[in-house]
Amino acid sequence: MEHELRFGQECFKVTTEGKGGKLRATIGDETYEVDLENISENCLSLLIDGVAYTAYVAREDNKRFVQIGEEQYLFEEPEEEAFGAIGGAAAQLAETGIGPPMPGKVVKLLVKEGDRVEVGQGLVIVEAMKMEHEIKSTIEATVKKVNFSAGDLVNLGDVIIELEPAAMS
Repeated sequence: MEHELRFGQECFKVTTEGKGGKLRATIGDETYEVDLENISENCLSLLIDGVAYTAYVAREDNKRFVQIGEEQYLFEEPEEEAFGAIGGAAAQLAETGIGPPMPGKVVKLLVKEGDRVEVGQGLVIVEAMKMEHEIKSTIEATVKKVNFSAGDLVNLGDVIIELEPAAMS
C-alpha cells in the first residue's frame, strides 16, 4: 500500500507491505522491518528493525500527531488537490493562508502588514508541545493581514497571516 505524507514542508512516499502486525515499510530509499501492535486506540507498540518504541497518535482530519518518547512529530496526508498542479485554488490557499503546524501559542511575529516577503523568509514563530516552530513563506508575497498577536493561542486551521502573492500585489 502506498501513502503520501507531508512532514513539515517535505512530501515523501511511504510504501508498506505485509499483513497483520508484520510490515515492511519503505520511506524513500530506506526499508524497515516493523512489528506493530495496537495497545489502545491511540497507542502503538512498535518494533522497528529490532528496536522497541511506544508511539502515541492523535488524529485530526488528515493530520497525525505522533509522540515517541520525548520526540513529537506532525504528519499530514496531503490532499491530492493541494499538491496537484501549481496555481490550483487549494495550492494557492495553502501558500497564502499561514497557520500553525499544531495547536500552540504565537511566540513572535517576524513580519507586519504591508511587508514584502521572499521564499523561505520566516513569518511567525509558534510554540507547540514545548518546541518552537518557525513558519516560513513558500512564495514571494506581501503580508496582507496579521490575524493574531504574540501570546495568542492558535489552533489547527487558524490563519495567523494572510499573504498576497507577488504576481497579484
